[in-house]
Amino acid sequence: MQGAYDVVASFVVLEHFTDTEETLVQFAKFLRPGGLMITTVPNLEGLVGLAMSALARDIFSKHVVITSDCFRQAHENAGLAIVRCGYLLFTNFGVVNLGVDPPLVRRVCLAALRAATGLIWALECMVGALPPNRVSSPYLWCVARKPG
Repeated sequence: MQGAYDVVASFVVLEHFTDTEETLVQFAKFLRPGGLMITTVPNLEGLVGLAMSALARDIFSKHVVITSDCFRQAHENAGLAIVRCGYLLFTNFGVVNLGVDPPLVRRVCLAALRAATGLIWALECMVGALPPNRVSSPYLWCVARKPG
């Protein structure tokens, strides 16, 4: 299956591996020359990461915090040419994972954060999309091409 695909997509997987660059190298082996790698990871250095760290430290600790610069550099170091890379969405606290059967107080806190997300989405429906950014965006995303 190596070299057999025009597109390889990895949605919220990469942050579970300690060697980001080597993981991307392995993913890219499945691409044909000219194929696209589409990757997303949670933005754990922003508010989503802060919320997950505060509400579910055990879940947070199972993730590698990947900064925007490291995310871009890892794709480039894996031999991929960046097409587009950046933050995705303005906010979404639905990304926060509390694990199995969290205490009531944590569920209530997360419900409040999700309600805030809903309010912001309603605002965006009225005024247009708010800009993705390092602080409030829930994800990093990258589209990169395998040379050839």
